[in-house]
Amino acid sequence: MVVDEAHERNINQDILLGLLRKILPLRPSLRVIICSATIDAQAFLDFFTGGNEPRLKGEIISVDGRTHEVEVMYLQKPAPNYVLAAVTTSIDIHESEGPGDVLVFLPQADDIEEAVRMCGEAGKGKKGGRGIRAMPLYAALPEAAIKEPFLPRIPNQRRVIFATSIAETR
Repeated sequence: MVVDEAHERNINQDILLGLLRKILPLRPSLRVIICSATIDAQAFLDFFTGGNEPRLKGEIISVDGRTHEVEVMYLQKPAPNYVLAAVTTSIDIHESEGPGDVLVFLPQADDIEEAVRMCGEAGKGKKGGRGIRAMPLYAALPEAAIKEPFLPRIPNQRRVIFATSIAETR
């Protein structure tokens, strides 16, 4: 059994992992592989191999990935509408900072779609200078749309990518 993107926690995945933990001692031939780029691997290994079942074994296999230079920015105080705050901050960065794309993490696809719409509307009235292109990135998109933010950038255009944690693994 392969469980991919284990860091994208949801009720279905948590139930699946709990059931697998209960089934493993009863099915010695069952093998479970849990994949994630950001999860606490040791905690998962302890969950599946610890407790009253000493015969359960596992190991952590790590594959090094690429890293990119990132500057993390925070608001000074909580925002009443975090999607609007994310869009406004992205446009402020676009207008005041040098070259580079903007990556904004949002919790769910609905927030991302709303942010892309809002960013697109805000960018329509801008004259001259660099263009802005808002792009969504979440697991339920078609594969071509998921790959698009990773394609070469169009000159004089800044991409603002609104993404779930899937962006951490690509």
